[in-house]
Amino acid sequence: MKSERRMLENMAVLGGGTLVAQFANFAFVIMIARAFGPELLGHYSLSMAISALAVVFVSFGTVPMLTRDIGRDSAQGGAVLRALFPTQLALSAVALTFLVAIGQISGWSSAEVGILTAIATYQILVRLGQIMLTESQGRQRMRIVALVRAGIPLLLLILAAPLLWLQDDRLLTMSAMPISAFVFFLIAGRAAVRLGGPIKLHWNWKSLVEALQRARPFFLIQMLSSGYQRFGIIILGVLATRAVVGEFAAGERIIAAMGVLVNVLAVSALPALSHLAVTDTARLMQFASRLVRLAWLIGLPAATGLFLFSDDIKNIFLEVARADALDRIYVALDFFDASINRVGAYVIGTRATRKALLFGLLDPSAQLQQLEAEGKGAQKLALMEDMKTLPFSAVWDMLCLRSDVPAGASWIGEMEDYETDVQRKRI
Repeated sequence: MKSERRMLENMAVLGGGTLVAQFANFAFVIMIARAFGPELLGHYSLSMAISALAVVFVSFGTVPMLTRDIGRDSAQGGAVLRALFPTQLALSAVALTFLVAIGQISGWSSAEVGILTAIATYQILVRLGQIMLTESQGRQRMRIVALVRAGIPLLLLILAAPLLWLQDDRLLTMSAMPISAFVFFLIAGRAAVRLGGPIKLHWNWKSLVEALQRARPFFLIQMLSSGYQRFGIIILGVLATRAVVGEFAAGERIIAAMGVLVNVLAVSALPALSHLAVTDTARLMQFASRLVRLAWLIGLPAATGLFLFSDDIKNIFLEVARADALDRIYVALDFFDASINRVGAYVIGTRATRKALLFGLLDPSAQLQQLEAEGKGAQKLALMEDMKTLPFSAVWDMLCLRSDVPAGASWIGEMEDYETDVQRKRI
């Protein structure tokens, strides 16, 4: 019970810090996008993606391993941290040099290479800080972890805003990133020294090799995870313009924020699970099963992205139609609901979106605007109320018939036939 209460307290502290960090990061991205346009946002996102892949080789998957080891035995885990850190510091210099070389070989301008260097330095310092913070995470002292998580993007925002206001310079604004990361790297290092003693820059080759061998599974998982998250932007950066990358990254950032709570749960629970693995294996299994259920409940709303013909979706397309912005937007759909037929999810979501679009097009926007301009509020409200009971479904069915697609729910039979004849034979 004590472990569960401690985990919930840690989750609340980390959740608060992560929420602040997400808000500050989002505000920073909006700030640079509004100031410099989608091109810089695209270059920023591409540089972040490339750097994120490179820093995997700096940590080598040791952050979760060290958190686990320190949670089990703080003295032994701290010794492993100190054996690894000099090598990780050297790998940081190699990674930074490699990333700068990539920018130059790719033919980027000096300003673009400078921005890549600033972002890569930021990513490396953040990762080194995370390694230092394993001392605090493993000992379940999450306040310092939450402080660093929230503090880096907050300080970045505080530094970048006046730089942007004083001088409209891209590279100068981006220089706030490594400065903020360095400040909190020092704070994380100070916390590690206070908890586990000084960190000396000398190599213990035997401990280093043993630690890297144990870290291999974590490294592979981290590499697969980073590749899955980042390769899309990198490939898009090769094939498309920076502006397209920026637009894609803006949407991806919003969607990625949905999975934050599951990550917070994992970070909060790992030290407690590691301690129980040594002290009480029976409670470990009971505790882990509860965590799986909790993670499922937290992650399910984020994982289910099926669009329905709801008031929210209708209102979105009503606003688009009333703003006469149909030629200025892109509609991209992504459906995932593992609890139902995938083809069914795709059809339901697509038809719901097209219904919402038709609903917006049928809105008498011009007439409503004219009534509002003439000050005829009662007439405008009456027309809007009358719209709610008009036979929208008849218009939708006629559109389907004219387009030679199933009207109403008649497509369900075709879906079931496809499931029987094609999908089930793939198993």
